[in-house]
Amino acid sequence: GLISWSTGPNGAAGCGGLTGVTPLTLYRDWILQTARSWGAAL
Repeated sequence: GLISWSTGPNGAAGCGGLTGVTPLTLYRDWILQTARSWGAAL
């Protein structure tokens, strides 16, 4: 997955607290289609 957001301990800025992950498998087709439309060689 892709790290979407994170917080430090007790909600502070940084990392080490909560981390949100976006599972890329759900968006794989969209990612590939978009990257190709931008000219990326995949």
